[in-house]
Amino acid sequence: MAKYSAGINKNGFWLNELVTVAEMRLDGDDWAAIKSAMVDDNVLLISSRQRATQMYGVMNRRLSSLPMPIVDRIPTFDLDSQKIINLIAIMNTELLIKTFVVEQFRDELILGDSTIEPYEIQSFFDHLQATHEDVAQWTDQTIHRLSRTIKNYLKMAGLAVADGDNLIIQRPILSYELESLLHEEGYSEYVTALTGM
Repeated sequence: MAKYSAGINKNGFWLNELVTVAEMRLDGDDWAAIKSAMVDDNVLLISSRQRATQMYGVMNRRLSSLPMPIVDRIPTFDLDSQKIINLIAIMNTELLIKTFVVEQFRDELILGDSTIEPYEIQSFFDHLQATHEDVAQWTDQTIHRLSRTIKNYLKMAGLAVADGDNLIIQRPILSYELESLLHEEGYSEYVTALTGM
């Protein structure tokens, strides 16, 4: 069973990197060649070898979590669709983000509440701490960092904009092509969570 991890705050949204690695996969590169290109050749111009190794691991997990029909289409989709696919890959690999989007974000859309306020994010974490032993161990500082990460991911995915400490929800409009592909590949729950429909 997947566990909640506080380590996600070390990883960026990394959309451009995901698209580049997806293109490498489509060009026929296997994961060993991609690792060599990212770590040894530094094709993504990462600041250090250690960071490049970390990013390779994240890209491998994110792209491997997606069905090939979705990976194959990443480079051809428009930017908004690429952002949604990247968020879905993050949701596939990070239970915390998945839970927030499927429960909290979806509920905001269904209720017609266009604002996510800090107390709502805190309430989300309070509930997780009360119901999950691994999350109960997290410090206030960890929760603060993870709150920032969640906000950043929502903004980078185009699902929200900042308004002071609040987030104003931007309901995504999925292209027919993307929505159909997501349903075909078993992501109906995510479509509902992201659109509220």
